[in-house]
Amino acid sequence: IVFILMMLVVVILVLIALQDILQLVSQVLQVLTLDDDGDILRIVDDDRLQAALGFRLPGGVLGVHGQMDLAAVGEAFEAGVMPRCHLEDITRADFYGFVVPFVSAIQEMAREAGMPAKIRLCDTMGYGVPYPGAAMPRSVSGIIYGLQQYAGVPSSMLEWHGHNDFYKAVVNAATAWLYGCGAVNTTLFGIGERTGNIPTEAMVFEYAQLKGTLNGMDTTVITELARFYEHQIGYTLPAQTPFAGANFNVTRAGIHADGLLKNEEIYNIFDTGKFLDRPPLVNINQNSGAAGVAHWLNASYGLKGEKQVDKHSPVVK
Repeated sequence: IVFILMMLVVVILVLIALQDILQLVSQVLQVLTLDDDGDILRIVDDDRLQAALGFRLPGGVLGVHGQMDLAAVGEAFEAGVMPRCHLEDITRADFYGFVVPFVSAIQEMAREAGMPAKIRLCDTMGYGVPYPGAAMPRSVSGIIYGLQQYAGVPSSMLEWHGHNDFYKAVVNAATAWLYGCGAVNTTLFGIGERTGNIPTEAMVFEYAQLKGTLNGMDTTVITELARFYEHQIGYTLPAQTPFAGANFNVTRAGIHADGLLKNEEIYNIFDTGKFLDRPPLVNINQNSGAAGVAHWLNASYGLKGEKQVDKHSPVVK
């Protein structure tokens, strides 16, 4: 009877172990997939999964299971497809114990295949920060620097994918650029899951400010796209959306309107009429004052030069 009971206990333990193994296999199948375009998704912040796959051996050496896990990358190379490896949740990962050895192994395979591998850095929950000296793994600059210096990834093969959970999507993307990341992912008007992604139009003007040129980009298309979204798709952008919302260059204060009348540069971010086909506007309310009324008349009726009115014009009074 004792022997039978012991055997039952052993069988139960084996079944429990098998259940855990099946769960891990399921996780691996979910987080590591290779599609027709060579895209490989890897969640890098799951400590239990990393340990089971053998990535966390002393000295940053990949274990046997870790080497097996890289087989999908090898399949892409064998098929002549450049793999694009998505490192999900990298700002919560064990950067030096897992990310660096994993990416280093991919780079070694790339050298052997004579073909590069794109490394996509996903700040899945927006935890990345742009501050110099910030601790890893939240440091955007540290991630970019570390993958270049310790994993041997060239700038052209690094790609940043950010989210806006902490209002840092744009500044983190710009930081990634400045520290050597070759590309950033964007969506039009930042539309995306939860709090959204990096707005395309934001990075267009970020690029212009960093480089001193638009490099041939026609930024008036941003306004056309906003109108298309509203009239054809039925999606109206929040009024305060920079560069595209209904109120982004609209003032209601008389003192600001007075500044616009004297010199548009006083109270407009740049020549929005030229770059966005959106001249600055004034909305009339109880705070507009005579200057606000004058500016509204000029804008509404297209009054230019000598035909313009000011706050002292009889028609305004």
